[in-house]
Amino acid sequence: MASTVPLPLDCAPTLHAEFAYLLMGDLRLLLDDPSDLQTSRWLLAVLDRLLAIRVPLEAILAMRHSLGTDWRDINALDAPFYAKLQRLRDRVAHRKPYVVLANDVRCELHELLAPA
Repeated sequence: MASTVPLPLDCAPTLHAEFAYLLMGDLRLLLDDPSDLQTSRWLLAVLDRLLAIRVPLEAILAMRHSLGTDWRDINALDAPFYAKLQRLRDRVAHRKPYVVLANDVRCELHELLAPA
């Protein structure tokens, strides 16, 4: 078992946003991989951490975009986005089909992480 160093939940919000941005990029790559046991384990690890820290999407977007009118209602997207990640995590954990939901999440991540 590999040892992990958890990111303290009380560290600077910027650090959380940077970590979440990296995890979302990893998640997008994992969702492109074929579905197998190894991929499922990594998906669970990444999803668990993203759901544990739940960084506001605005903080993640601020790293790549200048927040203008296109993103003014981004906080309204936090709850549905994280709910979708939770559903994906549950499907992966219970070994239920998740291809359609994974594709939906992948598309959202592509929009969120696209270069400015």
